Amino acid sequence: MLEGLHDLVGEMEKKKILVCGQLNGKIDLIYKQVSAIQSKHGPFTCLLCIGQFFETGEELLPYIQGEKSAPIPTYFLGTDHDYQFLNEEQATICENIHWLGKTGLTNIAGLSIGFFASSFDPTARKRNRVDYDDEAVSELIQRVSHSQFKGIDILLSNEWPCGILNELSANDYPSSISLLHVEKFGVDVIAKVASSLVPRYHFASNTDKQFFYERKPYSNGAQFPQKNIYPVSRFFSIGNAFNTKSQRFLYAFNVDPISHMDNDELLKEPMSTTEFPYTRYKHMDEPPSKIAKLEGSPSVQSTRFMSNEESAKYLGSNRKGTKLIHRENPDACWFCLEDAEKHLIVTVGQYFYIALAKGGINPYHCLIVSILHKWSSEANLFRKMLDELLAWKKAITMFFNREGFTPVFYEHYVPRDGGDHHMHIQVIPVAKNLEDKVKRAFEEEGGQYRVRFKTLEILDTVRDVAGFDPYIAFQVNNTKCVYRVDSRIPFHFGRTVLANLLGVPERSDWKACVQPRALEESATTDFRNNFAPFNFALSGPNVSGNNANEDENPVNTENENPVNT
Repeated sequence: MLEGLHDLVGEMEKKKILVCGQLNGKIDLIYKQVSAIQSKHGPFTCLLCIGQFFETGEELLPYIQGEKSAPIPTYFLGTDHDYQFLNEEQATICENIHWLGKTGLTNIAGLSIGFFASSFDPTARKRNRVDYDDEAVSELIQRVSHSQFKGIDILLSNEWPCGILNELSANDYPSSISLLHVEKFGVDVIAKVASSLVPRYHFASNTDKQFFYERKPYSNGAQFPQKNIYPVSRFFSIGNAFNTKSQRFLYAFNVDPISHMDNDELLKEPMSTTEFPYTRYKHMDEPPSKIAKLEGSPSVQSTRFMSNEESAKYLGSNRKGTKLIHRENPDACWFCLEDAEKHLIVTVGQYFYIALAKGGINPYHCLIVSILHKWSSEANLFRKMLDELLAWKKAITMFFNREGFTPVFYEHYVPRDGGDHHMHIQVIPVAKNLEDKVKRAFEEEGGQYRVRFKTLEILDTVRDVAGFDPYIAFQVNNTKCVYRVDSRIPFHFGRTVLANLLGVPERSDWKACVQPRALEESATTDFRNNFAPFNFALSGPNVSGNNANEDENPVNTENENPVNT
């Protein structure tokens, strides 16, 4: 949209750039502050603005009519709110003030700048796209798909890319959000754009929360392993202009145009550089036939219900580009304490233990797991076990409520060929404003399979509805629903429902969400420490206050509490 508008004189010089967060119409105020900065530290090449630019649309009238003038060339993204005041055929609004457009790549004073203006509703069940079309994104990516491409200088977006916090420890997450909020910050298509354009600097905002955050640099190249080596990327989230929380909203930096840098300088990596964070977009140049083969393969989750021979055959395949979990002993149980990944275990009770989910939908996605195979579903638990299960549910609910969230409990019980397996209930925290949408989300997804959930009365149990047959059960607050299932229902049904509800449908496949062990350890420690005030197992595992009868007690005293929590 802006090609041909800029004077290319002096392109080889280092550029001084200012980047501003959402203005919301505070144009006079920002120009007053920029003028002061220019007089002390200038001259600056340009001002780049992300997020909403206008409030009423009348803010620019004095500039359009010539009564005022912009002290610096200004380029803004805008949001859907701003589009009502803009004409797609008119990039230049007035002297020194330009609209970048919705999606594209341009050159400003010798700098290659990509932009993606769409914003998303973080409260919607599925993140609805605002004036974003796949063709525009495909065209943008196609423009940089050539052998000489080595990245762009700057990428601007109105949302965070999904996965930007991967490869970081919990200590490096933004201090203004808890681990539970991490998944709100991320849109998959922006991760795809960032992976393809390889920006040296990526500046973003967020429609849900606006604050300043600087991520550690991350390396590139994992997305294109057969091509060139690329420079590191730096990601910044910029706060709203003149916000009341003292969040930084104006960022100044110097940058040499990538087109005029030698490789030695371009490829330098700071000591703090992390691995490439967008795990979904590693190996983007894999041959299409190979990608199709991977997509048609069974998920690792489904191998839990294969025969040992089938499971071992699949898990041992170790195909390039896919994270597979390889178990040295294919006969080992995923959930037995002696075989489980102990760094994910939060705490151990008398009959159950709590563990973080591997490849969770969000960082506090956890599991309640029976200690022995013998107890394979809630329907076959005896009274004392039910008492402890209810106590764990209550403790987890109190914990998440304190954090401003509501837990959703769901269980998909399918008898395993060759014997019983551990009961495991998935627990996923959702925002309070979504709790009333959970039941409808399960019912809508279930409609594809003609599933009709039965809501349990206060005194009803899962066994009253399903007996000992396979079933799906979910609970949010005091509402619990059950459906007796058959083979038509995929095992990832519940996860798909909740991933869609949370606006992260790409996280419905757990193996695409697996984190490095160091991050899993950090997340488990964080959960354990924060959960401690609600963890009744710290003061003794017996919830009922009475010892279980010998014929009921599933705990082998030789292995009781074998994990140091």
